[in-house]
Amino acid sequence: MNIGLVVVALDYSKAYDSVNRKSLIETLIKYKIDPKVIDLIYKIYRNDTTLIKFMEEEEEIEITSGIRQGCTLSTELFKLVTYEIMRELDEKGEDFVVEDIRMNSLFFADDSLILARTVESAREKIKIIAEISKHFGLHINEEKSKALIYGSRGHK
Repeated sequence: MNIGLVVVALDYSKAYDSVNRKSLIETLIKYKIDPKVIDLIYKIYRNDTTLIKFMEEEEEIEITSGIRQGCTLSTELFKLVTYEIMRELDEKGEDFVVEDIRMNSLFFADDSLILARTVESAREKIKIIAEISKHFGLHINEEKSKALIYGSRGHK
């Protein structure tokens, strides 16, 4: 059923903390980023540890996923992840076009809006996004994600 406009605001659970570093490095290689830059990024995150203290006990554990919040490099790395999500959606999802402008999604950092003409199309786009997001270690927070449906009989 074509109702006009469906806007879905997706929220990722702990987006920066969850990024799959292996998938990120593979994407850097895919886009032919200079190997020296890739090596530098790899070295930044290699042997990444944190110290856990509980009462009198302490233990150092290795951190194997995530990118550092507040770091300029992390912002750029996360943009690359969101670009891959958008690219995959553009390839597999139904196009949302207004006056010859194709725009299936809008991303700003870990906030995203998905645009569709129908609820069915929005659901399909969410499935596509969830699949590629999972590849990057990201999970959609269903509790915080919201949808607005605009139609000829008003909006919800």
